[in-house]
Amino acid sequence: MATATENRRRLEALPIFLRPRFRLFLSIDLVGSTASKQRPSFPIKEPGRLWADGGMAPPWLSPIANFFGSFREAFIREWKIFRGSVASELRINVTNDPIFWKANGDELIFVKELDDRREILGCILAWSQALKAVRPILEKSGLDAKATAWTAGFPVSNSELVFQLNPGSQNAPYEDDPRLLQFSLLERWYQDSTSQISLLMDFIGPSIDIGFRLAAHSSARRFVISVDIAYFLANILLPPTSETKIPRILYGGKEVLKGVLGGKPYPIFWIDTKAPAPMEAVKPEDKLLGYTQLRDVSDFCVEFYAEHSAEMFVPFIYREDESLYGNFPENYIEALEHLYATWEKEKKRYSGEAMDVNSAEEVEDLTVEEAAQKEEVIIEAIARISSEK
Repeated sequence: MATATENRRRLEALPIFLRPRFRLFLSIDLVGSTASKQRPSFPIKEPGRLWADGGMAPPWLSPIANFFGSFREAFIREWKIFRGSVASELRINVTNDPIFWKANGDELIFVKELDDRREILGCILAWSQALKAVRPILEKSGLDAKATAWTAGFPVSNSELVFQLNPGSQNAPYEDDPRLLQFSLLERWYQDSTSQISLLMDFIGPSIDIGFRLAAHSSARRFVISVDIAYFLANILLPPTSETKIPRILYGGKEVLKGVLGGKPYPIFWIDTKAPAPMEAVKPEDKLLGYTQLRDVSDFCVEFYAEHSAEMFVPFIYREDESLYGNFPENYIEALEHLYATWEKEKKRYSGEAMDVNSAEEVEDLTVEEAAQKEEVIIEAIARISSEK
C-alpha cells in the first residue's frame, strides 16, 4: 500500500485541473411562489405616475426580486461573521468564499470549494441564519423558503464542464474533438484566471443529480442535507470551549430518489429551521422529533457507504489532513494518472495531425509549375543518393 507521502507526491505531479476537489452546494427555494404568480392579473390596472407605484411590473415580481437580493446579502453577512471570528477561533484557513452558481427558476444555488470539513459547518450555519433573517419578510407576502445542501467530488465521480461564453469569437483548439476541447478549456480555466472572463463553469454528475432530487424532500421546516454532509458534520471535533455548536441532525427515513442508486432508497437527513424557541409552546410534531446522537449518524453513514460501494465511497477533502493521503479509494489516483497520460498523448497526436494537415496545405497552395519543379528536384536527389550507394 502506498504511503501518504507517495500519494501526495503523485497528486502534486498532476496538472491543477486534474487534482481532487470537493464542493458544497447550497440551495434556497421559494415556497408558495407558483401560486403567487398564478393570481389574476387582468385587466391591467391603469399605470401609476411613478414606477414605484407598482404599475411597471406584475405584483408577484417585487417580493421575489427582494428575496433574491435580501437572502444573498444575509448569507454573505453571516458567512463573513463565521470567517472573521469562528474560523479564526477554530484555526480554519479559509482560502475562498461561497460563490453564486446559478438560478433555477425561484431557486438560488451557491457553491463552495472545500479545504476543511469544518467549512461545511460554517456554510450550513450561515445558510440557516440567512433563511431565518429573510423569513419574516417573505411571510408578509404569503411566501416562505426551503433549503437543501449536498456535496460532490471531482473529477472522478463528477465532472466540471467549461463553456465558452462566445464560442464564435475565436477559433477554439480541438474544436472538432469535444473530448480534447473540454480538457483544453479546463486547463485554461485553472492555469489562466483572466481566461475565466470568457468562460463559464458548470457541474454534472451523480452527486449533482442526488442534490436536485433531495430538494424535492425539503420543506420550510426541513433543511435536507446529503449523506456526505451528515457524515462530515457528525465527525467534526470542536474545542470544548467553542460556542459554535453542530446543528441537531434529524433522520426522516429512506426514500427512493428517481434515477438514484438504481432505485435503492436513500436516507433523508435534515436540520430543523423552525424549531421552537425556548419560551415557545411545543407542538405535537415537536414531541415526535427525537434527538439523534452524532456517533449514531456517523456509524449509519459508514455502513451506508459500505452497502453501496459500487455507487459511492467515503468522501474525503484533498489536503485537509495529510493522514488522509493514504485513504483514497482503490485505483483513484491511478485513474487520474491515466487521464493525465491520455490527455498528453492526445495533445501530441492532435499536434502531429495538425502539422501533417499544414504540410498538405502547403503543397496544395503551390502552382502547377512550382509543383513540377519541386517534384523534379526530389527525383534528382533520390537518383543521386541511389548512385552513391
